[in-house]
Amino acid sequence: MSRVLVLGAGAIGQWLGGLLACSGAETLLLARPPHLEVLSSRGLQVEGSPGGFPVRAVASLEDLTPDERRCDWLVLAVKTFAVEAALAEARQAGLNPTRVLAIQNGLGTDDQVAACFGKARTFVGSVTRAVACPAPGVVRPASRGGLALAPMARGEHPGDLPARLAAHRVPVALLADAAAMKWSKLLLNMVANASCAILDLSCRQLLVDRDLFRVELQALREALQVMERRGLVVVDLPGYPVRLLARAVRWLPEALAFHLLGPSMASGRGDKPPSLLLDLRAGRAMTEVAWMNGAIALEATRLDLDAPVNRFLAQTLTALARGDLAQGTFRHDPGSFLERLATASSPGQGKAGGGRRSSGP
Repeated sequence: MSRVLVLGAGAIGQWLGGLLACSGAETLLLARPPHLEVLSSRGLQVEGSPGGFPVRAVASLEDLTPDERRCDWLVLAVKTFAVEAALAEARQAGLNPTRVLAIQNGLGTDDQVAACFGKARTFVGSVTRAVACPAPGVVRPASRGGLALAPMARGEHPGDLPARLAAHRVPVALLADAAAMKWSKLLLNMVANASCAILDLSCRQLLVDRDLFRVELQALREALQVMERRGLVVVDLPGYPVRLLARAVRWLPEALAFHLLGPSMASGRGDKPPSLLLDLRAGRAMTEVAWMNGAIALEATRLDLDAPVNRFLAQTLTALARGDLAQGTFRHDPGSFLERLATASSPGQGKAGGGRRSSGP
């Protein structure tokens, strides 16, 4: 590996780019202000590491030389809803990467990436390490988690990328089934994400409430039902025993699940606000919920199943982001949220949000 181009200089893109730069790769970051100015002037700062990582930040792909457009790895680290525009920009610039790493949350964009660059060149990644960006050009990675990788074309190998990351104590898991990996990661992504955004609550606040925990449990069970119908096997990811989570969600009685899973889910989320809440607070008119809870609901319909909780979460958060609902509609108001969910659920599954039964554990 000699050259890496990262499209999307958010927290994850900067973190991966910084690690690869530190491993000796020439690293280019497509960045926007204010990250652009900071990265250009002082490099990338990773908290806990001395000095700045040597990266080159560019404002546009048009700023790249013809040689720089022939990179060894193109890391696509943009938000899911920005993938289509990023691919169009990459095609226009004539990028010609040897391999592509797509690390989007949610479902539905990997085929787009493969159609653009070819399945043989496309690898799908799931990042399980939380990374915060407390200031422009500064990233703060957690200690838990790593990266899972799977090829879109079975049998393809990612070269020396895993070894370079492992040298910096980032666990890398090489998996064979990209779809199973992405659905397994979605189980982690969806916990206390859409509900927190709709209610404007922290993960801990949400998961200590028995009624709100019930909603999370039902949403996970809907996702697992879809996975089972599709024949997808849950797989463990770096730092997270997802198979154990799936077994607990499927088989534990609700009361026991609340006392055993709630604290571990809150701990896994940490203190960082979930991604959908950050999107809503940033005033984005579009979030990734359509590729997360919305994708589960759509796939359930395709398979003659029903996913009323995931459908409600996706529709409600989308309406809040677009302004069809005032952002304060459900803020700190679980009662109204649960009543609306009970009304929206199909008759046989209304108990998933069947009114406010308790104010806490």
